[in-house]
Amino acid sequence: MGQFNAIALNCPILNQQSRYFALLDECIDRKLAKEFVGYEVKTFPQMGWAGVKNG
Repeated sequence: MGQFNAIALNCPILNQQSRYFALLDECIDRKLAKEFVGYEVKTFPQMGWAGVKNG
């Protein structure tokens, strides 16, 4: 399986209906979010972090 640029962490505070949260990098097609059943999924742009660089 190829490299997967997503972070999954236990974060129940974000949405009481979902136990897990996945944050998708900008380079990931946002349509992939529907594959995360049971997760609250956000992209960097949805979080207001578009264009943020590491470091």
